[in-house]
Amino acid sequence: MSGTYNGNATVQQLADAVAMDPKLKGEIYARILETSAGQYNAFERMTSEMDPRTKAAGGVRSIFAKKGDLKAGGGDSVNFNVIGPPGGPGVKGSQELTGNTSKSQMATYKVRVGWHRDGFELTKDQVEFLSAGRSLEETTADLLAMKMGILRQNHMMMRLIKSVDGNIYRPNNRLTRAAILPTDKLSVSLAHSARARLRTIGGRPIKHRLGENGSPVDGYLMFASDMAMLPVRNDDGYQVALAQGHTRGDENANFSGDLIQWGGMPWFEQPTVDEAWDDYIGSPILPKAKLGTAFGAASASGACKLIVNSANTKSLYFQFFDGYDYLFEEDQTAAPDAAEYYAWIVNPDGSVGFVAYTGSGNNGNQITVTKILSKNGAGTSTKGAATVGELKVNASATPDEWTGGDGNLPTGWTYTDEFAAGAVIIQANAKGAQIGRSFVFGSMAACFASGRIDMSPIEQTRDFGFTIGRGYEMIFGTGVTTNPFKKPVGYLLMEHAIEHEGYATPVADFS
Repeated sequence: MSGTYNGNATVQQLADAVAMDPKLKGEIYARILETSAGQYNAFERMTSEMDPRTKAAGGVRSIFAKKGDLKAGGGDSVNFNVIGPPGGPGVKGSQELTGNTSKSQMATYKVRVGWHRDGFELTKDQVEFLSAGRSLEETTADLLAMKMGILRQNHMMMRLIKSVDGNIYRPNNRLTRAAILPTDKLSVSLAHSARARLRTIGGRPIKHRLGENGSPVDGYLMFASDMAMLPVRNDDGYQVALAQGHTRGDENANFSGDLIQWGGMPWFEQPTVDEAWDDYIGSPILPKAKLGTAFGAASASGACKLIVNSANTKSLYFQFFDGYDYLFEEDQTAAPDAAEYYAWIVNPDGSVGFVAYTGSGNNGNQITVTKILSKNGAGTSTKGAATVGELKVNASATPDEWTGGDGNLPTGWTYTDEFAAGAVIIQANAKGAQIGRSFVFGSMAACFASGRIDMSPIEQTRDFGFTIGRGYEMIFGTGVTTNPFKKPVGYLLMEHAIEHEGYATPVADFS
């Protein structure tokens, strides 16, 4: 046959392939969803697939393991096995070893998987308006991929937060959350302290090398939000060290913005984006919300609630705030929380107030306030209080500056017990420290598990095809890895003070 090889090649258009196998279109759409979702999940690049022999394809230095034992169907749990080093007496000299051999602690932990589904609907005129030359599949895939990727990431973050058992760490060795001061923020020196703590409890590093004298240098990943990283980036000592020791020229980290290793510890900074959707803002490591319904100390008692959207009673705007029992499975039962928690409320005009609530008063959708810091005391609502947590005000002070005398709030701030729609709500402790979370990760710290359906598109039409609904369904789960004593040792959860840029709150005097 004349002509070139390429010229004689048979080319099959995608439309022809779809016509031959109608399921191909759904498979391609599912693949687009899966691939695009990884762009919104910061943990995706830190995850390695595991083969049936439970060996990570990327080696043991991966932070997360991913296992798909249930893809063939059947069961709702993936088993992970762990075995510890042998411990026991052994023998010396000619003593008989039988009966004195060492034993290894062995354990199995499960990662349970379940259905997760979501979707949204568009009318034909909305499709024409939004697509602008793109197909409906392209338009919906981008939006759904974002939702799915963020869901997987937040699911894992909450699993790590809720699974803490002896592996929590606070700056300056603060023993409790209530003891954290507003000055207890992330710092470069914290990397060394965190490494010592995580290595002590058994965490394996993600990086390992030997120094010139043979001393091991273990690296664990510091994972923090951009707000938590601000004190590090703005630290004078850190900037001077970069200027003197890092690459010269415009590639220097002071100019490029790169985060370099510190003492062998790599850093990961997660950007915080408040998406334009009727849902939560912030993240599990940076809880915040926006007030949609005004109230104050003069309001009726039943009106003193943190509500984002009174017309929406289903979205979990406060699921990352203290007190809400985040549910991972459909049949999980919420546990009541009687502890007292606190939050700052920053009004659009810059005035700030402080409130308290009990954990059981946070149902995820809204929070019932029990106390409002007010120089007038109880007021008509009985929610006003001159002392909330460890913050107090001077009853004789001017209304716009509660300070001096028996108070511990500083001058120069405008305080209020009336809150306007649009105010930003920030999690705090009893001392008024804005509270955030970060992680220090070792290798194989936690696990993703997928079921029979890793990602599958779903759709429905209504009103004779005018309204088109597109969505996804998947079967997945998360779990932390443990040692043979069922203790999580692959990561540290860090609780520390934080400052939401643009929403400053006062630092009380506890001297």
